[in-house]
Amino acid sequence: MNFEHIRDSRTRVVFGALAIVIVSAVFLFWGSEKIDPQSTFDSAFYHLMVDQIEKGEGFTEPIIWNFLNDYKTIDHPMDYWMPGGIIMYALARKTFGIQGEIALNIAIWSFLAGLIFYRVFLLTNCFLSSFFAGLTFVFSGRNAFFLLTTDNIAFYAALGFLFFASIVREDRFFWLNPVIAGLAVLTRIEGILIAVFSLVYSGWRFRRVRPIILTVLLIVLTVLPWVIRNQIILGKPWTSNSRALMLTDYSDLFCPEFSGNLETFLAQGWQKITLQRVRGLWLALLNLIAIPGVFIVFYPYWRRALVTVWKREGMLFVLLLWIFVLFCGLIIPFQCEKGTALHISAFFIPGFSMLNGLGLLVLKTLKSNRSAFFIAFIVLIWQMFLSCNSIVNISRFQNGINAPYRELKSLFTNFKDEKVVSNDPIRVLHETGLKGVMWSAKTVFRPEKIAETYDCCLIIQDSRPGYRPNSEPLGFEKIASHSDLVVWKKKDN
Repeated sequence: MNFEHIRDSRTRVVFGALAIVIVSAVFLFWGSEKIDPQSTFDSAFYHLMVDQIEKGEGFTEPIIWNFLNDYKTIDHPMDYWMPGGIIMYALARKTFGIQGEIALNIAIWSFLAGLIFYRVFLLTNCFLSSFFAGLTFVFSGRNAFFLLTTDNIAFYAALGFLFFASIVREDRFFWLNPVIAGLAVLTRIEGILIAVFSLVYSGWRFRRVRPIILTVLLIVLTVLPWVIRNQIILGKPWTSNSRALMLTDYSDLFCPEFSGNLETFLAQGWQKITLQRVRGLWLALLNLIAIPGVFIVFYPYWRRALVTVWKREGMLFVLLLWIFVLFCGLIIPFQCEKGTALHISAFFIPGFSMLNGLGLLVLKTLKSNRSAFFIAFIVLIWQMFLSCNSIVNISRFQNGINAPYRELKSLFTNFKDEKVVSNDPIRVLHETGLKGVMWSAKTVFRPEKIAETYDCCLIIQDSRPGYRPNSEPLGFEKIASHSDLVVWKKKDN
């Protein structure tokens, strides 16, 4: 046996993986300079919750941004989000400061790119396929922007990679899969489906009582600290709210009068409900399969590539992906449209990238090395363009949405500790430090009624399309106006 050849091959693989990591880190650090890391709703929420932990307030929300529960005060225990991403960012900030939050995302994504390179090389023994897989993960199209905000994209992608990688390990490592599934639950609420999938897979694979019981135990132990917290703080073991499954429109989340029961849901009529689900399925397919697979030329080769890993993790990857397509399209179509499917897609991005590498090997076998290299080069250029476009244009769009709140920021220095009714309490809190509550254009409640309920002395009305035209709140006087925003203050008695 030629041991020198083996050593040389391993050295090249290590250097190849390291090169992918460096390329990823350089590209993402470049992109991070062009993005406000808290420019989206989710990223601002994660950041603000880390602020709460840093101040010793724990998992307490200082805003009301939905009405799924009947909140008595603005400050209330977190009951809709899961804690995984918040904990990760809190640890990063504690160790490296605020800049550590985005640096953590970049480190995770870059390391994953190197691991994808390595795994594809083990399957193909082909450097071209391995580099292609790693680089299509680095240049991830639309995900590039969201990855560089304080969102949980990187965490979910890491869990997705580990979840499917743990499936192909030997039996003595089977405990890893349910632990990862439990961590997925703690990262996003729909991770419950991943945990159930892990349990069913364990039963199908082992067909023995002991491994199944151990799988259940490991999942339960992983999520147990959060369950105990919920029981102590909220008086119930789980935070999810079934009302979120009964939406007739996404704006129902923001309306205090929303009943959220089966009767009002069915009152829409079967035609409307069916159309909602058809649209939901279309959006789920776009967000979970079509958009992550912008390299459409590789779809035919994905099918052939899946054959090579079908008995390893391929079959389970496809099955779980379609479970989420159906879940997003049929169960939560409105949330699917507003970003849930986008976030779930991160779980599958590493797998898609590996399929790209395997698909390139198929192409190389059917065509030629030159054809494969040329197509890989064109696809990577296209991916780089889409990623840069995502970073620049989505950032510009989000900055345009947030700009009016930044421009009024100086006004609120005179209103320390006051509370605000607005269309975006998370943005108001992030920009001004003032707590507040949501008022939606779709609710029958007037903003002054919300202000009275939660003892708010300020109201910010947004006059942009999609919001109700401004009308003077009774008992309030205008103190400032902007091309898009009007600020009202409660009149002194």
